[in-house]
Amino acid sequence: MGCERIPDGMTPKLSVNDPRTFRFQLLISLMLSSQTKDEVLDDAMRKLNNGLKSRGFQQGLSLESVMTLSDKELDGYIGKVGFHNRKTVYIKNACIMLQEQFGGDIPNTIEQIVKLPGVGPKMGYLLLQRGWNISTGIGVDVHLHRLAMMWGWSKKTTNPDMTRKYLEEWLPRKFWAEINPLLVGFGQVICTPQFQNCDVCSLATKSLCKSVNRKLVNKGLTEERLEKLKKGRGDLAQLLVSMGT
Repeated sequence: MGCERIPDGMTPKLSVNDPRTFRFQLLISLMLSSQTKDEVLDDAMRKLNNGLKSRGFQQGLSLESVMTLSDKELDGYIGKVGFHNRKTVYIKNACIMLQEQFGGDIPNTIEQIVKLPGVGPKMGYLLLQRGWNISTGIGVDVHLHRLAMMWGWSKKTTNPDMTRKYLEEWLPRKFWAEINPLLVGFGQVICTPQFQNCDVCSLATKSLCKSVNRKLVNKGLTEERLEKLKKGRGDLAQLLVSMGT
């Protein structure tokens, strides 16, 4: 349910069949994603998309359909995401800018994208990568920032944008578009901020991680531990099967 997958998830092959609408939906997904869990984001995007379809817009969520909504109506669709009131204003103002300054489409440079209200470098680079297939920087979210610190991939910093610059100094450009979606899922499900799952992480079991919880790894997967893992975020069934459990 990552924000970059939601548009094609709602409308299969949208990115191929209607790239302009795909880019707009990706922008909205990214704008709503801040301080919001993927599950909540996915639900809000589908509610908004289906609501606009029910109003007669065949494409569902698009620049043209959002422009017909009042702030109150838009907020009603996205009311469960974090800071929805502020995001409602950002989205409406961004739509006006897209219509008046960019011909109704998403701009294709980071300098122009970050001029949109509520859109920072992280969102901007991800939008360029998925929307335009342009990779001019790495989108660094809280998970990638945290993991880069933990693994020594970046100098210690509290600023994700500085982490981005450190990563770009050594990581080959061909991996810039892959690293964020790969490690976001890893940081949400396996190496979480609150709980360590080193016993189901091959980086830990193969001694490739500096921060491994060796006590947890050595303890082994008890029935009690397996039950706890099954209740966690994300489906670990395939991973557990591959480990022979």
